[in-house]
Amino acid sequence: MIGPNVILGDAVFVNTGSMIGHDTAIGSFSSLMANNNIAGKCRVGEEVYLASTVTVIPSRSICDGAFIGAGSVVIRDIKERRTVFGNPANYL
Repeated sequence: MIGPNVILGDAVFVNTGSMIGHDTAIGSFSSLMANNNIAGKCRVGEEVYLASTVTVIPSRSICDGAFIGAGSVVIRDIKERRTVFGNPANYL
């Protein structure tokens, strides 16, 4: 499901069961695996990988090149090009 006013960059992969909330932008070459839930007004950079069942709360930003591990809950902006994992998501 993709909400209103969503912007998807070039070659964005959105897998089965994923939801993208209103006014969200996803950068080029990013991948959303199965059953992700990205709330409204989020910004996902380019070349970001969200493994299965990731949740991103409203108005969060994820920088270019970040890797978000399976089942993670993003409650803070991800500002570094690193792997985050857990609930809440933390840098590894």
